[in-house]
Amino acid sequence: EAHVDGALPPWQRVAIGAHELGHLAGYEDEGDAELIGLLAALRAEHPHARYAGALRAWRQLPASERAAAGALPARAREDLETAQAAARARSRPFAAAFGAAYDRWLRARGQEAGIAGYAEGPRRLAWAYRAGLW
Repeated sequence: EAHVDGALPPWQRVAIGAHELGHLAGYEDEGDAELIGLLAALRAEHPHARYAGALRAWRQLPASERAAAGALPARAREDLETAQAAARARSRPFAAAFGAAYDRWLRARGQEAGIAGYAEGPRRLAWAYRAGLW
């Protein structure tokens, strides 16, 4: 099921590509694939991969975690705005229908959280960091 939307900004394509590689490595669960993808990106030698992973993790963290991290650099805020603009440019009815169908597909495959399961990866990453595991 690996797929990366080529219309996304470069940092998102890299981060999503890392997530999809997690699936290809055998992690079916979205939260597991997200965690593996984030860890791979954050540990990568290439600075763009590390940046993409960090920005994706930050974007998916709960607001309380983001607030504790403090303000983002201007470049990161600009990149997040570019991603939001790309999302707004999509057809809303199509995006909503696709999201609902994808959520049902994930649940039918046994992923009880559906799309919300993606957020488990960053939460697990934050927990592992606080616990001193990496």
